[in-house]
Amino acid sequence: MENNWVAFEEEVARRIANSGNFSRLKIFRDILIPNGDRTSEVDVVALTNKCLLVVECKDYGGTIYGSDTSRSWQVYYTDDERYQFYNPLMQNKTHANALIKYLNLRPIDIMSFAVFSNRSTLRVSFDGPESDTLSFGLCKINKFSNRLRQAFYSGGVQFDKSEFRRIEALLNNCDAGNGEGRERHVEAVSGRCLFCGGKLILRHGPYGDFYGCENYPKCKYTKNVTT
Repeated sequence: MENNWVAFEEEVARRIANSGNFSRLKIFRDILIPNGDRTSEVDVVALTNKCLLVVECKDYGGTIYGSDTSRSWQVYYTDDERYQFYNPLMQNKTHANALIKYLNLRPIDIMSFAVFSNRSTLRVSFDGPESDTLSFGLCKINKFSNRLRQAFYSGGVQFDKSEFRRIEALLNNCDAGNGEGRERHVEAVSGRCLFCGGKLILRHGPYGDFYGCENYPKCKYTKNVTT
């Protein structure tokens, strides 16, 4: 049986394909983009004739708290069950920058979205310098199609056929699935902080052992020790 996140990514891809906004379209899922000496895994990348769509998919229930400027967000299921995760808007910015460098694009060529499940309740504040753009790019899946229509109502960047094929060829070279690149990516990120990329260090606390970021106290990311 497939994981829920797989079905959620497929639904996001279907909504892009069925939006009717694009004369040329190629969708990539779970691809690894070169990013310096590492790779960035992107949930959904849609190459269109108008721009490159980069989508971070979050199939979360519960209530989501955060802001556009905070590194970590919280998802609350109950008073006793809550989890911390990396700000998906910042995560997508990292992905977009990696794609700009790898594909030799301009920032204007890319549009980013962070799409959450309809099971979630979003309590996210926007007060940073890019608040208008970031707030437009954050939505639940039931609003996603409408956001796409709004974004491309007046046109877009317009990649011509040769530029579309150039970008498509580069994205086709990115590792997906279970190849060697995927194994190297998993190995690289398993010992890294999801917030800042620092090394994780085994620490000892009053409630047991855990992994903490080497950049503490500036970075407060933690990860449970699994056996």
